[in-house]
Amino acid sequence: MELFDTYLEDGRRSGQTVSEGDPIPQGHYRAEVEVVVRHLDGSHLVTLRGSALPRHPGKWQTGAAGSVRAGETFAMAARRVLEEELAVTGQHLEPIYRAFSPDTQTLCVGFLSTARILKDSISLQNGTAAEYRWLDRKVFLEMVRSGQFVPGLAERLAGYLRNL
Repeated sequence: MELFDTYLEDGRRSGQTVSEGDPIPQGHYRAEVEVVVRHLDGSHLVTLRGSALPRHPGKWQTGAAGSVRAGETFAMAARRVLEEELAVTGQHLEPIYRAFSPDTQTLCVGFLSTARILKDSISLQNGTAAEYRWLDRKVFLEMVRSGQFVPGLAERLAGYLRNL
């Protein structure tokens, strides 16, 4: 049974934890990370979420995403999901956004990982991703705006996309 810290609206840990599937107390948020993976050549990695996943199966996402476990920092969680989902390790991470969703009681922190890896070294792990693709800038922007991505991702990426 995994435990997750809950967070307050100002981004601080609340001091309370919840188990997977438990309701989140009112005024608290569960923390998640999303990692945008950009190769040194400027292309972006996108992954197709597995069909057996409970949330957003068959939707595309940027790189990797996952929950922040109890005791983890956001950066620790971002590194863990990169390794667990894609077998990518040791990448530099730069925070690029922080977004709250009151409807889902989620605090999401996005990171940019500039990948210094061979593109064919990606290894899909643990069934969270069914497929991956490296997209050039133009195709990446078209895909993000097409509605094929996880709901809300285009809005969370807006600041990053303006600077591409």
